[in-house]
Amino acid sequence: MKPMLKVSAAVLIAAMSVAPALAAIDSASLVVGTKANVVPAMTLDGVIGKWTPQQLTALNGASTVTVFDTKLLYDTTQLKLVSANQTKMMADITQIHQAIDNDAALKAWFVKNKVDVDRVIAVTDTGGKVDVYLY
Repeated sequence: MKPMLKVSAAVLIAAMSVAPALAAIDSASLVVGTKANVVPAMTLDGVIGKWTPQQLTALNGASTVTVFDTKLLYDTTQLKLVSANQTKMMADITQIHQAIDNDAALKAWFVKNKVDVDRVIAVTDTGGKVDVYLY
């Protein structure tokens, strides 16, 4: 096999292995969370900044991802609680942002759906139901 042909074959194989991951997250549709289905701020308080790589991986298998914008859904009292916890957990939240930014498929999904990665404060996966919380 000629050297250039070997390189082309290697590139093709690498591209084929990435395509399923990109297709999986790309197929997840965004659902805008509402006041009717957002968890209480006290419940969210326990997951802000706490995450695992598996929760981010769950985005790949999700058919829908519900995105809750806490600034639009919570009242002033609840937002104060979220804000305080966001400040306290900022180092861990920054790690979530970096993990998303470092995963091309996840980053592409956030860009495509116009979700600002820098506003993500929590990602939860409860029985395949994936929720993303923004602040």
